[in-house]
Amino acid sequence: MDAKAHLDYVRSADPKVELAFFGDLGKSKSLKAVALFRGKYDATIKSWLDSDPLVKAGVWKYVLMPQWLSKGIL
Repeated sequence: MDAKAHLDYVRSADPKVELAFFGDLGKSKSLKAVALFRGKYDATIKSWLDSDPLVKAGVWKYVLMPQWLSKGIL
């Protein structure tokens, strides 16, 4: 899968996922992207990440890192 196809996947995220930010860090060897989500919908987020074609193909792995931010930050 090429970068454009992956960005199309990210841009088509279901609103229930509440994707607030996605940044591709293509030049990094250890970290490829960062995604921030609003709310706490772990099962929905995990399902969306598991459906990512790069994750399915084994190219990318993800780690969920819950964070708490004050209201209005994102």
